[in-house]
Amino acid sequence: LLDSLLQELPVMETPRLGLGGARLGVTSFVSSSHPAESCGLNGLPLTPHSISILGAGQILLTCNHTNLARYLDIQRGKHQRIVVVGESWPTTLRHMEQVEITEERLLSISKQVLLATAYLNQMNIVNLNISRENVMLTEEGEVKLFNYGLGRITNYGAWVAFPVGDPRLTAPEVFRLGNRVDQVPTVLEYQGDISITTIPGEVGPPYSPNCDTWSLGLLLASLTLDIPILWPTAKVSQVVRKVVSLGECDTGAAVLERISREHGCVGRVSTIPQTVLDLIHICLAPGDDRPSPEQLLHSDLFPSTTTDQYSYTPPVFPSLALRCSSLPWPLPPPPLLPLDHFTVPELYYLWQLAGGDAQSELRKHGLMITTPPVLCIPSLCTSEGQMFGQPKQRHTLYDTTIVTLSISQLQSCLDLVRRDQLTPLIDTDEPPDKEGRSLPLVIRERDVRYQCSRVVLYRRLLQAFPHRKKKIWAEALTDVVPVYRPAIWAALLNIPSNSSALYAAIDKESWSPVDRQIEVDIPRCHQYNELLASPEGHRKLKRVLKAWVADNPRLVYWQGLDSLAAPFLFLNFNDEALAWSCLSAFIPKYLHNMFLKDNAAVIQEYLAKFSHLQAFHDPALFNHLDEIGFIPDLYAIPWVLTMFSHVFPLHKIFHLWDRLLLGNSSFPLCVGLAVLKQLRAQLMEAQFNECILLFSDMPAVDIDNVVSTSMDIFTSTPPTLTWREHDCVREAPGPLDLVSLPVSVLKIEKVGRISGADLLSLADSSAKKVLIVDVRQMEEFKLGTLPDAINMPGEGAFSDSGDLGGDKVELDMARRKGRVIAVVGTVRDRVDLVVAEGLLRLGYPRVVTLHGGVEVFRGAGVLVVPHA
Repeated sequence: LLDSLLQELPVMETPRLGLGGARLGVTSFVSSSHPAESCGLNGLPLTPHSISILGAGQILLTCNHTNLARYLDIQRGKHQRIVVVGESWPTTLRHMEQVEITEERLLSISKQVLLATAYLNQMNIVNLNISRENVMLTEEGEVKLFNYGLGRITNYGAWVAFPVGDPRLTAPEVFRLGNRVDQVPTVLEYQGDISITTIPGEVGPPYSPNCDTWSLGLLLASLTLDIPILWPTAKVSQVVRKVVSLGECDTGAAVLERISREHGCVGRVSTIPQTVLDLIHICLAPGDDRPSPEQLLHSDLFPSTTTDQYSYTPPVFPSLALRCSSLPWPLPPPPLLPLDHFTVPELYYLWQLAGGDAQSELRKHGLMITTPPVLCIPSLCTSEGQMFGQPKQRHTLYDTTIVTLSISQLQSCLDLVRRDQLTPLIDTDEPPDKEGRSLPLVIRERDVRYQCSRVVLYRRLLQAFPHRKKKIWAEALTDVVPVYRPAIWAALLNIPSNSSALYAAIDKESWSPVDRQIEVDIPRCHQYNELLASPEGHRKLKRVLKAWVADNPRLVYWQGLDSLAAPFLFLNFNDEALAWSCLSAFIPKYLHNMFLKDNAAVIQEYLAKFSHLQAFHDPALFNHLDEIGFIPDLYAIPWVLTMFSHVFPLHKIFHLWDRLLLGNSSFPLCVGLAVLKQLRAQLMEAQFNECILLFSDMPAVDIDNVVSTSMDIFTSTPPTLTWREHDCVREAPGPLDLVSLPVSVLKIEKVGRISGADLLSLADSSAKKVLIVDVRQMEEFKLGTLPDAINMPGEGAFSDSGDLGGDKVELDMARRKGRVIAVVGTVRDRVDLVVAEGLLRLGYPRVVTLHGGVEVFRGAGVLVVPHA
């Protein structure tokens, strides 16, 4: 019965745990360079090809097919070097003995290679790099295609100085099209209207998918004819001419006959099994008659092929499909080795934490050789910066060497991890690693053993989203695992499961009036980050911003929106829909109505509340800045509109937003005050001009200290002190709630207001958190006041010099114990505001006034007659 139920459930692939016989391998190559002085249409220097390759290569990280070796990381090193890390296996077709080459084996290998290439074709990728070395075999004999997508990430050879793929196995039509060159126009070359667009669209592959079919045909021919290397003694130019001439043959049989004749093995053609021979003839047919990998899979040669075997599904989060359907039954025994508790990307993440460095491994093996500049001097240099006559450097050619990364250090670390940390319980109130959680965040993120348990726990929680949303939120209070940060943020923002369909339905390509401003802003947005600086990053960010503008017709594009979207795009570089969904959920929560066409009232209210928060927590700093006229309008607007993403680099934004996403819309105010507190010593000694200079180039800030300080500020601030009218819509206010006030009133008042409900909550606390100061005259005070309130009539409260005129013992005690000083008066004369601002001038912290005066409690039944 259970077997039949499992068969009826929808299928969802579960992540493969452990390496499964694979190794971590690293390869490397060097991109070509632009002329020194080349500039694009926007007047800025052209993006280095290595950065373009880095951006274009990110899509390969999403490849997840059973016949593809998985890519794990793509890095950019010095001198235009690209480093690629992925799975590899020690056995390839190069190691296959002739006795192993049977009809059944060749058809199985062919089908798996075709499935992998058809999968890549669905991703709009033509491989061009099929060879014996790149067809790897697992211990079970399963095919794993390696080094695929090299054409896709190098613009099919335009960004490198070497051919993509083995020329011997390359289709003739590739050579007929000639060498690929970068077609990005420069300012000197472009003759059109440069105001149209400066972010060019994405161009598809220049070659047909059936080029990979030709490569497979030649690969099978070399295997069946026992030719280890085609034309082994020919030079590259001769090989190219031979391949081009093969394209002039009328049939695939003629191509095979010619190859066998040139290699002296015509007699072996008759020994090829008929089915394999038919497959070779089809693969080597002329270009127009040659089928694509997908068409070949649905031919009579492979009768049992279904589209599900090679269909590409982009990464989607959250997914509501069931994982239990693909679990084997009966269940396999639990893994015994620590490595088998993790997925391959998780193992690579932990390998890096254990001290692994792919570029260092390349240096150890002598593969990162640089030539001294004195040996690279050109013979001729033009005024535009173009250089001629430079000697060809060997390191610019492609090196097929695969360096295997040692995981011994990681294994040593994992051997020290307890079994219960590798299998953490979800439904438990007892955290598995109490000691680790008490360490500073910067240490926790680099501790391999601590990250092991966190990685497994978060993976299991995210697989159970949205059912485990509360548990994800609770764990995020401790910390966020960097490798799962994109999904954790999406879970905290409660992204719907249909976000991909919603994003796909939005027109992101048609021209709109905001395009020009977007294209001006993007080349200035976090361009120190190589992913966001790449052409692919520019295109993706433009689409995300255009989608947001199109989906919010009531709102407008303001400068700073690009900085706001950048963290989401960087984390979800291969999932634009999720980046857009996170941005669309983030703005209503934290920046409600900030992007209205007329947002002056919204921003001014926000800044007024920020000023009140300053006065509440740090009156000395507030008084100094107020005295010199350095108001929040002069420095805090970029903080507000971009949630600090414009003033901090991305790595600091990640830690800041990890905590920001757990708070409400008032938490950013606390972050802003925490930044001021960290700069307090400099601000207290600075005058107006020095303050302007200080914030014109934001000084270094300890972001972990900012996060912890902002949490302390948030938890010690009465909620209504930072309540805003232009925040999210709330229910109709009651008599004890705060109501909206004109911005002009908020700007005039230096001390913030709290609601009657907040004051009662503070007064009813078991720990005495508030000192209530009733500033009405003694006669009114005796008629009824709040419990434990003291009377300090407003008239005569201060001397002529501004000092307190009466007894200040209670006020000084409240200051020492960190209590809120709530000044209560009446709405008739607002003496309470005069007294509160007087206390503020004297440096008393945590001073607030009661909105609506003591009158709000008339019908609440809380007023009492004070003791005589």
